[in-house]
Amino acid sequence: DSVVVGERRWQEARLRMERAWKGVSDDVIIVRTPAGNRDACGIDFWVGDSYVVYAESDTGGTLFTGRCQRTEFTRYAKEDLQYLENRMDSSPQPGEVFSD
Repeated sequence: DSVVVGERRWQEARLRMERAWKGVSDDVIIVRTPAGNRDACGIDFWVGDSYVVYAESDTGGTLFTGRCQRTEFTRYAKEDLQYLENRMDSSPQPGEVFSD
């Protein structure tokens, strides 16, 4: 789907999240990415591929992303995935108490 906001055109993609920081497993999110010749940082999302998505949200909660924010195919993002995996493994569990 394509959306025009102001003078800029955005592509919308519906992505199913498998794991996300503070996300719910199997949530479906809508992400907008720049579209058109003037927007060099846009990213094409393809059905069947997986991505590491770095997004910003506006005050209404709409998520925006593009290659300028490191969004990339999972197969090219091994370093980022390792970092996120380490963060998730060390995250506090519900009810966990810290000594400090």
